[in-house]
Amino acid sequence: MYPVSERFLKAVRQSHRMVAYVDLFSGNRRVNRVPIAGGSVSLDRTAQVRAQVDLSIARRDIAGFLGDSTLTPYSTQVQVYRGILFADGKEETVPLAQAFLTEVTWDSKEMLSVRAFDRSLVIADAKFPTKRTIQGPSALDLIAMLAAEPWAATWNAGVINRPATLNVLPGVVDAAVPATEVDEDRWNAIQQLAYQLNAEVYASYNDSRLIVAPSPDMVAPAPVWTVDYGEAGSLADWEHTVTRENVYNAVSVQGKAASEVFADPYGYAEDTTPTSPTYVRTFGRRTLIQQVETLQTEAACLAAARQLLARSLGLSSSVDLSIAPNPALRPGDAVTVALPDGTTSTRVIDSLTIPLTPAGEFSLNTRTTNITLPA
Repeated sequence: MYPVSERFLKAVRQSHRMVAYVDLFSGNRRVNRVPIAGGSVSLDRTAQVRAQVDLSIARRDIAGFLGDSTLTPYSTQVQVYRGILFADGKEETVPLAQAFLTEVTWDSKEMLSVRAFDRSLVIADAKFPTKRTIQGPSALDLIAMLAAEPWAATWNAGVINRPATLNVLPGVVDAAVPATEVDEDRWNAIQQLAYQLNAEVYASYNDSRLIVAPSPDMVAPAPVWTVDYGEAGSLADWEHTVTRENVYNAVSVQGKAASEVFADPYGYAEDTTPTSPTYVRTFGRRTLIQQVETLQTEAACLAAARQLLARSLGLSSSVDLSIAPNPALRPGDAVTVALPDGTTSTRVIDSLTIPLTPAGEFSLNTRTTNITLPA
């Protein structure tokens, strides 16, 4: 959860005045701050591009910026905020996404519709023109290098400036990377390096860096927020759907041998716990195949398979909240959900949609965590 004050957390459970606005950037220079007439920010840890921004902006609020490079999908970025204006006039906001414009539409009602995606889309679009070999003593340095090159003088500039490119969160342990040939997909190469570290990599919500974070704990996560009914609760209405979508109870990680003389290594892990809701003998095997060519031994592939299995277990479910959105929540956060029938469970957020108007609905897509990893 994004750090906010206790005052903020108390206020989101009560009637309050919300604020939302967007900063426009041309390159790295902020050129204007405008109010938002409508829209939402969607954050999804299961998608390649984590943040999607959809905005409605009144044309009068952007007067003077039409027809130039400020509002075109070429070099414009938006930084979106939502927060609370307290009764004493003080304001506390949360950054929701920093994203590149991909589409702008004007209509006859003098409204602009804007769509934007975070910088991982730009990185993914910067494909290598040919296969490439990466190696080095630090996977984090390689991630920083590959992430910065889309804006460098050449597509393979090889410049490493980790502090300016990455925000590495506590718990991530760096590792060496053997010589590995990767295909043209730059973002996939970055994801493979993150898999090797049992980490997730995604665009920062409030600056131009990528965040490298430990994979969420799916076994015993610590809840950061409670979703419940009652006078001080945050849940007014709910709908609970359980689905097999995005649930895998078997994982095969396929590596790459250091030499063509040897067979490529692989590691396989599956849910063999009889009491688990995704036990292979009752749920059936639903297998995720993952290529991680930076792994060159069966032991490394097996470790990665177990790590990916931990991410994938647990039934996928959706919980829709109609009031009291907490914009500080993030994908990967654990929340306690207490329903009126007395059911209480801990869930990890896969995705959420944060409205930018008071009338908008706040929705969470979550995954149960009542799982046991196989020995």
